[in-house]
Amino acid sequence: MDKNANCRQELEFLLESLERIIGLRVTFQDPYGFFCDDIGNSYLHPERIYHRVDFCQNGGRQRERCLEHEWKKANATAAGKDRPFIWPCWLGPLQILIPLKWHDRHVGSIFLGPFVSKAGKETKVEKTKGGNILPVYDMGDFEKDSALFEAIALGIIEKTVSVNIHGKGERWEKVFRLVINRYTEKIGINDAARALSLSPSRASHLIKELFGKPFEQVVLEHRLRRTAALLESTDMSLAEIADITGFCDIYHLSKMFKRKFKVPPIKYRTAARLKQ
Repeated sequence: MDKNANCRQELEFLLESLERIIGLRVTFQDPYGFFCDDIGNSYLHPERIYHRVDFCQNGGRQRERCLEHEWKKANATAAGKDRPFIWPCWLGPLQILIPLKWHDRHVGSIFLGPFVSKAGKETKVEKTKGGNILPVYDMGDFEKDSALFEAIALGIIEKTVSVNIHGKGERWEKVFRLVINRYTEKIGINDAARALSLSPSRASHLIKELFGKPFEQVVLEHRLRRTAALLESTDMSLAEIADITGFCDIYHLSKMFKRKFKVPPIKYRTAARLKQ
Protein backbone atom coordinates (compact mmCIF):
# COMPACT_ATOMS: atom_id res chain seq x y z
CA MET A 1 0.00 0.00 0.00
CA ASP A 2 1.45 3.41 -0.97
CA LYS A 3 1.73 6.24 1.55
CA ASN A 4 -1.28 8.13 0.18
CA ALA A 5 -3.57 5.11 0.40
CA ASN A 6 -2.25 4.43 3.88
CA CYS A 7 -3.01 8.01 4.90
CA ARG A 8 -6.58 7.73 3.59
CA GLN A 9 -7.07 4.51 5.50
CA GLU A 10 -5.73 5.90 8.76
CA LEU A 11 -7.75 9.11 8.55
CA GLU A 12 -10.93 7.17 7.86
CA PHE A 13 -10.17 4.93 10.84
CA LEU A 14 -9.88 7.99 13.10
CA LEU A 15 -13.12 9.49 11.81
CA GLU A 16 -15.01 6.20 12.01
CA SER A 17 -13.81 5.75 15.59
CA LEU A 18 -15.05 9.21 16.50
CA GLU A 19 -18.39 8.48 14.84
CA ARG A 20 -18.86 5.24 16.78
CA ILE A 21 -17.94 6.77 20.13
CA ILE A 22 -20.05 9.93 19.85
CA GLY A 23 -22.93 8.56 17.80
CA LEU A 24 -22.97 11.54 15.43
CA ARG A 25 -22.28 11.79 11.73
CA VAL A 26 -18.76 13.10 11.02
CA THR A 27 -18.17 15.27 7.96
CA PHE A 28 -15.28 17.45 6.91
CA GLN A 29 -14.54 20.76 5.27
CA ASP A 30 -11.19 21.21 3.56
CA PRO A 31 -11.43 24.74 2.12
CA TYR A 32 -7.70 25.08 1.41
CA GLY A 33 -6.82 21.67 -0.01
CA PHE A 34 -4.62 20.87 2.97
CA PHE A 35 -5.86 17.29 3.15
CA CYS A 36 -4.96 16.41 -0.44
CA ASP A 37 -1.97 14.77 -2.08
CA ASP A 38 0.34 16.44 -4.61
CA ILE A 39 -2.07 15.95 -7.52
CA GLY A 40 -5.17 17.10 -5.66
CA ASN A 41 -6.71 13.79 -4.58
CA SER A 42 -8.30 14.08 -1.17
CA TYR A 43 -7.15 11.86 1.68
CA LEU A 44 -10.76 11.85 2.89
CA HIS A 45 -13.57 9.52 1.92
CA PRO A 46 -15.85 11.23 -0.66
CA GLU A 47 -18.87 10.88 1.63
CA ARG A 48 -17.14 12.92 4.34
CA ILE A 49 -16.13 15.88 2.23
CA TYR A 50 -17.79 19.30 2.34
CA HIS A 51 -20.27 18.58 5.11
CA ARG A 52 -22.67 16.61 2.92
CA VAL A 53 -25.34 14.96 5.08
CA ASP A 54 -28.93 13.94 4.34
CA PHE A 55 -30.36 16.78 6.38
CA CYS A 56 -28.53 19.29 4.17
CA GLN A 57 -29.66 18.06 0.76
CA ASN A 58 -31.69 21.11 -0.17
CA GLY A 59 -31.77 22.93 -3.47
CA GLY A 60 -32.25 26.46 -4.74
CA ARG A 61 -32.09 29.32 -2.29
CA GLN A 62 -31.84 26.97 0.68
CA ARG A 63 -28.62 25.55 -0.77
CA GLU A 64 -27.26 29.06 -1.27
CA ARG A 65 -28.01 29.92 2.33
CA CYS A 66 -26.41 26.67 3.50
CA LEU A 67 -23.30 27.50 1.49
CA GLU A 68 -23.11 30.94 3.08
CA HIS A 69 -23.73 29.69 6.62
CA GLU A 70 -21.95 26.33 6.71
CA TRP A 71 -19.11 26.96 4.29
CA LYS A 72 -18.21 30.61 4.71
CA LYS A 73 -19.43 31.62 8.16
CA ALA A 74 -18.62 28.34 9.89
CA ASN A 75 -15.07 28.24 8.59
CA ALA A 76 -14.52 31.93 9.31
CA THR A 77 -15.69 31.35 12.88
CA ALA A 78 -13.54 28.22 13.25
CA ALA A 79 -10.49 30.20 12.13
CA GLY A 80 -10.82 32.29 15.29
CA LYS A 81 -11.31 29.33 17.65
CA ASP A 82 -8.81 27.02 19.30
CA ARG A 83 -11.22 24.49 20.80
CA PRO A 84 -14.36 22.62 19.71
CA PHE A 85 -17.54 24.68 19.91
CA ILE A 86 -21.26 24.46 19.21
CA TRP A 87 -22.37 25.72 15.82
CA PRO A 88 -26.13 26.04 15.18
CA CYS A 89 -27.32 25.00 11.75
CA TRP A 90 -29.45 27.73 10.19
CA LEU A 91 -32.25 25.16 9.84
CA GLY A 92 -32.42 24.66 13.61
CA PRO A 93 -30.40 21.63 14.78
CA LEU A 94 -27.03 21.92 16.49
CA GLN A 95 -23.58 20.79 15.41
CA ILE A 96 -20.19 20.44 17.05
CA LEU A 97 -17.45 22.08 15.05
CA ILE A 98 -13.81 21.09 15.61
CA PRO A 99 -11.24 23.56 14.23
CA LEU A 100 -8.16 22.03 12.62
CA LYS A 101 -5.00 24.11 13.05
CA TRP A 102 -1.48 23.84 11.69
CA HIS A 103 1.14 26.36 12.83
CA ASP A 104 -1.72 28.33 14.41
CA ARG A 105 -3.45 28.64 11.04
CA HIS A 106 -6.89 27.27 10.30
CA VAL A 107 -6.69 24.49 7.68
CA GLY A 108 -10.10 22.82 7.95
CA SER A 109 -13.05 21.88 10.13
CA ILE A 110 -14.70 18.70 11.35
CA PHE A 111 -18.48 18.78 11.78
CA LEU A 112 -20.32 16.44 14.15
CA GLY A 113 -24.05 16.31 13.59
CA PRO A 114 -26.52 17.77 13.01
CA PHE A 115 -28.19 16.66 16.21
CA VAL A 116 -30.85 17.60 18.72
CA SER A 117 -29.71 18.55 22.21
CA LYS A 118 -30.89 16.39 25.07
CA ALA A 119 -32.76 18.53 27.58
CA GLY A 120 -33.13 16.95 31.01
CA LYS A 121 -35.08 13.70 30.93
CA GLU A 122 -36.88 14.57 27.74
CA THR A 123 -35.54 13.16 24.52
CA LYS A 124 -36.49 15.26 21.58
CA VAL A 125 -36.04 14.12 17.98
CA GLU A 126 -36.58 15.98 14.78
CA LYS A 127 -37.24 14.60 11.33
CA THR A 128 -35.78 15.87 8.09
CA LYS A 129 -37.86 16.31 4.97
CA GLY A 130 -36.82 12.83 3.90
CA GLY A 131 -38.10 11.36 7.14
CA ASN A 132 -34.66 10.88 8.69
CA ILE A 133 -34.54 11.23 12.46
CA LEU A 134 -31.76 13.35 13.87
CA PRO A 135 -29.67 11.81 16.65
CA VAL A 136 -29.72 13.16 20.20
CA TYR A 137 -26.57 14.33 21.96
CA ASP A 138 -26.31 15.07 25.67
CA MET A 139 -24.74 18.52 25.92
CA GLY A 140 -23.66 17.67 29.45
CA ASP A 141 -20.96 15.49 27.87
CA PHE A 142 -19.55 18.25 25.67
CA GLU A 143 -16.70 19.41 27.91
CA LYS A 144 -15.63 15.84 28.65
CA ASP A 145 -15.83 14.84 24.99
CA SER A 146 -13.86 17.91 23.87
CA ALA A 147 -10.60 16.27 24.96
CA LEU A 148 -11.35 13.39 22.59
CA PHE A 149 -12.25 15.81 19.79
CA GLU A 150 -8.94 17.63 20.19
CA ALA A 151 -6.96 14.37 20.24
CA ILE A 152 -8.63 13.22 17.02
CA ALA A 153 -7.96 16.60 15.39
CA LEU A 154 -4.28 16.43 16.38
CA GLY A 155 -3.98 12.91 14.99
CA ILE A 156 -5.50 13.98 11.67
CA ILE A 157 -3.14 16.94 11.33
CA GLU A 158 -0.05 14.95 12.29
CA LYS A 159 -0.84 12.14 9.85
CA THR A 160 -1.52 14.52 6.97
CA VAL A 161 1.61 16.57 7.61
CA SER A 162 3.76 13.45 7.87
CA VAL A 163 2.66 12.40 4.37
CA ASN A 164 2.55 15.79 2.65
CA ILE A 165 5.56 17.57 4.06
CA HIS A 166 7.98 15.18 5.73
CA GLY A 167 11.40 15.22 4.09
CA LYS A 168 10.66 18.07 1.67
CA GLY A 169 12.45 20.77 3.62
CA GLU A 170 11.62 23.96 5.45
CA ARG A 171 11.49 26.16 2.35
CA TRP A 172 9.14 23.78 0.53
CA GLU A 173 6.93 23.85 3.61
CA LYS A 174 6.88 27.66 3.67
CA VAL A 175 5.76 27.85 0.05
CA PHE A 176 3.17 25.11 0.59
CA ARG A 177 1.83 26.93 3.64
CA LEU A 178 1.60 30.21 1.71
CA VAL A 179 -0.31 28.61 -1.16
CA ILE A 180 -2.88 26.74 0.90
CA ASN A 181 -3.47 29.71 3.20
CA ARG A 182 -3.76 32.40 0.53
CA TYR A 183 -4.58 30.81 -2.82
CA THR A 184 -8.00 32.49 -2.77
CA GLU A 185 -6.24 35.87 -2.82
CA LYS A 186 -4.19 37.60 -5.48
CA ILE A 187 -0.68 36.42 -4.60
CA GLY A 188 2.54 36.48 -6.58
CA ILE A 189 6.27 35.94 -6.39
CA ASN A 190 6.73 38.97 -4.10
CA ASP A 191 4.57 37.25 -1.48
CA ALA A 192 6.61 34.08 -1.83
CA ALA A 193 9.83 36.06 -1.56
CA ARG A 194 8.68 37.61 1.72
CA ALA A 195 7.69 34.19 3.08
CA LEU A 196 11.13 32.83 2.17
CA SER A 197 13.06 35.97 3.22
CA LEU A 198 14.65 36.09 -0.23
CA SER A 199 14.71 38.49 -3.14
CA PRO A 200 11.98 37.90 -5.76
CA SER A 201 14.60 36.73 -8.25
CA ARG A 202 16.15 34.21 -5.87
CA ALA A 203 12.73 33.05 -4.67
CA SER A 204 11.63 32.47 -8.26
CA HIS A 205 14.65 30.28 -9.00
CA LEU A 206 14.28 28.37 -5.73
CA ILE A 207 10.59 27.61 -6.28
CA LYS A 208 11.33 26.28 -9.76
CA GLU A 209 13.93 23.99 -8.19
CA LEU A 210 11.56 22.82 -5.45
CA PHE A 211 8.34 22.43 -7.46
CA GLY A 212 9.54 22.18 -11.04
CA LYS A 213 7.41 25.13 -12.13
CA PRO A 214 7.02 28.89 -11.53
CA PHE A 215 5.23 30.09 -8.41
CA GLU A 216 2.26 31.40 -10.40
CA GLN A 217 1.78 27.94 -11.87
CA VAL A 218 1.95 26.34 -8.42
CA VAL A 219 -0.87 28.62 -7.26
CA LEU A 220 -2.93 28.13 -10.43
CA GLU A 221 -2.71 24.35 -10.25
CA HIS A 222 -3.77 24.37 -6.62
CA ARG A 223 -6.79 26.50 -7.54
CA LEU A 224 -7.66 24.12 -10.36
CA ARG A 225 -7.35 21.08 -8.10
CA ARG A 226 -9.69 22.72 -5.60
CA THR A 227 -12.09 23.55 -8.44
CA ALA A 228 -12.09 19.93 -9.63
CA ALA A 229 -12.72 18.68 -6.09
CA LEU A 230 -15.64 21.07 -5.63
CA LEU A 231 -17.13 20.08 -8.98
CA GLU A 232 -16.97 16.42 -7.98
CA SER A 233 -18.21 16.77 -4.43
CA THR A 234 -20.67 19.68 -4.34
CA ASP A 235 -23.51 21.26 -6.29
CA MET A 236 -21.94 24.72 -6.18
CA SER A 237 -22.36 26.86 -9.27
CA LEU A 238 -19.30 27.94 -11.26
CA ALA A 239 -19.72 31.46 -9.92
CA GLU A 240 -19.67 30.18 -6.34
CA ILE A 241 -16.62 28.03 -7.04
CA ALA A 242 -14.78 30.89 -8.74
CA ASP A 243 -15.48 33.08 -5.72
CA ILE A 244 -13.92 30.68 -3.20
CA THR A 245 -11.00 29.43 -5.30
CA GLY A 246 -9.45 32.76 -6.24
CA PHE A 247 -10.51 33.10 -9.88
CA CYS A 248 -11.63 36.56 -10.95
CA ASP A 249 -14.70 35.23 -12.78
CA ILE A 250 -16.23 32.08 -14.29
CA TYR A 251 -14.77 32.83 -17.72
CA HIS A 252 -11.20 32.77 -16.46
CA LEU A 253 -11.94 29.68 -14.38
CA SER A 254 -13.46 27.86 -17.36
CA LYS A 255 -10.59 28.78 -19.67
CA MET A 256 -7.89 27.63 -17.25
CA PHE A 257 -9.83 24.51 -16.29
CA LYS A 258 -10.33 23.39 -19.88
CA ARG A 259 -6.67 24.00 -20.64
CA LYS A 260 -5.62 21.64 -17.83
CA PHE A 261 -8.37 18.99 -17.87
CA LYS A 262 -9.22 19.14 -21.61
CA VAL A 263 -12.96 19.46 -20.90
CA PRO A 264 -15.18 22.32 -19.66
CA PRO A 265 -16.01 22.32 -15.94
CA ILE A 266 -19.64 21.24 -16.40
CA LYS A 267 -18.68 18.25 -18.54
CA TYR A 268 -16.05 17.34 -15.96
CA ARG A 269 -18.72 17.39 -13.24
CA THR A 270 -21.10 15.26 -15.32
CA ALA A 271 -18.41 12.66 -16.02
CA ALA A 272 -17.40 12.58 -12.35
CA ARG A 273 -21.01 12.03 -11.26
CA LEU A 274 -21.40 9.16 -13.74
CA LYS A 275 -18.31 7.48 -12.28
CA GLN A 276 -19.74 7.86 -8.77
